[in-house]
Amino acid sequence: MGGPSVLEQSMSKGLIQAKKGVTNMQLVFSILKRICEAVERQRLTIKQLNAALDINKTGYLSRAEFVTVIHNLSDSITLDHIRIVV
Repeated sequence: MGGPSVLEQSMSKGLIQAKKGVTNMQLVFSILKRICEAVERQRLTIKQLNAALDINKTGYLSRAEFVTVIHNLSDSITLDHIRIVV
């Protein structure tokens, strides 16, 4: 097998820092809230979300699968935001 994918390489780059006065926990909760809002806007059921996340149908959620789907859910959720969550 080859090395890490391009997505995995970009995810391993440096993390953005929380804004001054904002804790990392607040930043993570804010990003998770954006993810939830994006799922609600798409009106996805849990079954649909699970099917969308498990792209290769292994029954397991890889980091790359999670990143791909969440990044595609909303333009406001950047790779930097996703890096903080994963």
